[in-house]
Parts: sequence; C-alpha cells; structure tokens
Amino acid sequence: MVALVLLVGVVVIGLLLYGSARWNVSRAVVTTVASQETGASHEEAVFDTDAVEGPGPPADTAPSFPPLTVIRGTLGKEGTLYDALRAQNVAPETIGLIVSQLRPIVDFRSCQRDDRFSLWLTEGGAVERFEYCKGPLDVYELIRAADGGYEARKQDIAIDRYLVKVRGEIQSSLFETISQLGEQDQLAIMFADIFAWEIDFFQDLRSGDVVTILVEKIYKDDQFVQYGRIVAAEYRQASRIHQGFYFEGTSGRGDYFDEKGYSLRRAFLRAPLQFRRISSGFTHSRPHPILGGSRPHYGIDYAAPTGTPVWSVADGLVTEKGWNKAYGNYVAIRHPQGYTTYYGHFSRFAKGIAKGVRVRQKQIIGYVGATGYATGPHLDYRLKRHGRYRNPLKEQFPAGTPVPKDELSRFMELRVDLAGLLQDDTFSVKELSTRVK
Repeated sequence: MVALVLLVGVVVIGLLLYGSARWNVSRAVVTTVASQETGASHEEAVFDTDAVEGPGPPADTAPSFPPLTVIRGTLGKEGTLYDALRAQNVAPETIGLIVSQLRPIVDFRSCQRDDRFSLWLTEGGAVERFEYCKGPLDVYELIRAADGGYEARKQDIAIDRYLVKVRGEIQSSLFETISQLGEQDQLAIMFADIFAWEIDFFQDLRSGDVVTILVEKIYKDDQFVQYGRIVAAEYRQASRIHQGFYFEGTSGRGDYFDEKGYSLRRAFLRAPLQFRRISSGFTHSRPHPILGGSRPHYGIDYAAPTGTPVWSVADGLVTEKGWNKAYGNYVAIRHPQGYTTYYGHFSRFAKGIAKGVRVRQKQIIGYVGATGYATGPHLDYRLKRHGRYRNPLKEQFPAGTPVPKDELSRFMELRVDLAGLLQDDTFSVKELSTRVK
C-alpha cells in the first residue's frame, strides 16, 4: 500500500514539472543580425505558439503577438531615405508608402546622412510603424491605425528653455573667443549676423574688445540641443559700444534695433565676403603690380583663398556678368538709390547668376579667384553711386528703418530691461519655460 502511494506521488510531481516546463517554453526570443555595410540592424521577434497549457498563470495573461521585424539605420553614404531602405532590402512599394504618407510633414529634400530611421514590419511585410529622426527635436512617425490606414505625425518633445549670458574678451577672433567660452560656432555666426551692417568682423576687431550675448538655450533631458534666439547683444570697443535688441512689433515681424530704436539691418553690408586681409585699398594712384607705372585703384582688394564664396552686399539686379581682360570673371549689380557694385577676378560664377537676375543681400554670386590681371587669389570689390566711384570702407549708407512711433515706448521698456541684464554682473542664467515642442 505504501509503495502504491509513493508511485502515485511520483507520477503527479512529474506531471506538474512537465506542465511547468511547457509553460516556460511560451516566451519571446529576440535575435539581432547586424549589417556590416551600413551599420543598420534587423531585429526579429519570434514567438512560440505551440505551447501546451499547463499549471501556471491563466492563458489570457500571456497574449500572443504577431512577429515583427525591425530595421534600424542611418541614411549614411546612400544620402536618401529610399536608397538607405533599399540597401536593407525593403520593397520599393513599401518605401513609396512611407514617403507618400510622411511627405506632407517631412521635407525629404533636406535629408542629412546622420538622419536615423526605424521600421517595424509585420510577418507579411506590411508597415506597422515607421520613425524618422532628423534631430533631437524633429522626430516623425507613421503608425498603422486599427482600420488599416496610417497616421503621420510629429512627436511631441519636452524641452526646457533658459536665458543665458555669454561674455568674453576678444584675443584674436570672434570664433576663437566664443569657442574658449565653451560655446559653439553657431553662436558666433548668429552674433556676427546681428552686427553685419555695422562691424566688419575680419577687419574691425581689436584685442581687448568685449562680447556680451543674451541668448536662449534649449535643452532636452538636461542635454543642450540648440540655440534659440539672441535677445540682446553688445560689442564693446575702446571707442564705441554697439548694442542690438530683438523686438517684435504688432505686425508679428521681429528684427534687431540699436539703443535708439533704429534697425541694425541696413541696405548694404560692410564686406562682400569673409577675407583674411585687405591687400590693396581705395586710392587715386598706386604702382600697378602687372602693368607697371602709377594708376588709380578705385576698389578694395580682399585677399582670400581661391573658392571663397562672395555675396552681394545688397538686394539688386545683375546688369553685367562676363569676362574682362583686366577684371577677369566679373559681375555688376545695380542697387536702389543710385548704387552699383562690381566684383572681379572670380574663379567661377555661382549657379543661377546671369544678366537680368535679381539677387538678395548676402546671396552668393561667385567665388574668389585670380582671373584677369591678378597676382594671386583675391576679390576686387568696387562701389559706384550715380556713376562715380566711392570708397566702400568710408561710404555712409542710409540708416535702417526705425521702430514705428506707436510702438517706440514698448521697445524702450524692453531695451531698458535687456540692457540692465547685459550690464548686470550677477546675472548668468534664468529658466524661461518648460514646454512641449
């Protein structure tokens, strides 16, 4: 009798252990296969659907899911989303579906090689979800809805904005100063753009000048993402203080104005390129380096490497584009108020530049070269007004448009507050808001 009881017990225990083992088999196994060529990866989730129910949790707590294949990667050397997905053997019709659904909210013409993507495909090859990341704040996704259709949207990203003061003393260049302060080149570019009509940052800088910037900085999860707007800026020289304050009027358009309320945006820029030095100035007589003798030089020669972009100093109409024996490849542009500018010795012209074409201020029109009578790569820049040559470095161009009179008092209140922060040595940072972008 005792032996029979023991035998029954062993059988029961064996059945319990067998059922438990079968229950544990019902689990997901994830495998990852990396692509050596593109750095993308495929992830396939495989689920065992043949498990036999046994003792353990109820069956409805362990739902079965259809298997999904996940493809992740970057655009990389392919350069386009289509090529990057095709490199991962994604069907052309699938790529067409993704692009057509996202095109209303994603500009695929501005894709960068570092853009990332993730694609979830069903066992039958249908798109379950697609995610495209153009940057920390620009994440787009395509999700299959219950009715079989698709919903495209931009993800909501929580960000924090801070107003930060950046101050430093010029030693050699604006970019070097900004870099030594732990900031990025983009901030130097933004600052230079504000004062581009007043300060020539390749000619007017002196050691000891002081830069002060009030700028918005945007963070995501305590990580710096990008700069927002510069709300106030100051460049302090020994002889003059330049200030700029951002002000948005009732029209909704914003711009930078000086302490008196005049726009810093002028009709003409101080220089038509980023240059290393002025190799020859405006003069009525100088020894000619090629032809010999003394001749007038009614322009400014800016020495710069071959290929340096040259831009139009103001809005205007291209009246001449071609070749001159002495001037080489050149462009002439007519501007309002009787001004005409000339740009010579180009190595080549910018795409789309032709006689009769209208150009915008700071639009690239050509590239530095040494064509014509030139001993080295440089730009010969000349300025005429009403048919007479003028010295570009001494010309007093018209002042910018002022703040409208009915908004001047509001601007002055803002200016006083921002100027106070520029001078306040105790102010360094202020949290502006936490919001979803």
